[in-house]
Amino acid sequence: MHIAWANRENLSRMMKRCILLSITFYLCTSTFAFHGPIDSNVSNYIENYWTMAILQMKESGIPASVILAQAICESNSGSSTLAISTNNHFAIKCKSNWTGMVHFEFDDDLDVDGKRIESCFRKYDSIQESYKDHTTFLTGSQRYRHLFKLPFYDYKNWCKGLQECYYSSNPEYGNILIGIIETYGLAQYDDPNLLNVESQKPSIGFEMEIHPNR
Repeated sequence: MHIAWANRENLSRMMKRCILLSITFYLCTSTFAFHGPIDSNVSNYIENYWTMAILQMKESGIPASVILAQAICESNSGSSTLAISTNNHFAIKCKSNWTGMVHFEFDDDLDVDGKRIESCFRKYDSIQESYKDHTTFLTGSQRYRHLFKLPFYDYKNWCKGLQECYYSSNPEYGNILIGIIETYGLAQYDDPNLLNVESQKPSIGFEMEIHPNR
């Protein structure tokens, strides 16, 4: 009886140790994913589009670091199928008020039976249009309105706020964006003096949305 109980205790300790090791491994791999090694594709993307991000920051108040991080994340640094075929670098879906070009591909939308269905994404003539529409999308939505009360240099709360507002269905979205910003030093682009263009006061409207996804 004592032997059986001892074996049970040993088994319990081993299981707890395995769980602890699994949690530790998950946290380590998660941290590596958020703050991974430098990727030349990402660096090249930043070099190509940092000025575009600053221009949109000056127009809207959205941190340029956040704009770049979202574009890098959502378009896989411009190499995703969606980005290549539509110039959509922010994976913005159509919504009922969209009257422009569209593109359909599978994402995270389900029908009433829980079956995965194709999602409708916005399509643009240029990447610059995608950046401009991203600004319009955030400034014109009531869901994101409170984020514009944050300073443009407060990228961490902007990233967390985008996650809380369900821009992405990924529960680690905020951490992923912060990881990209800190790995590639994107906060340096939150300086409005980098480009000699006057800042404009953002025009924040209201777009009532029921579906939690972007």
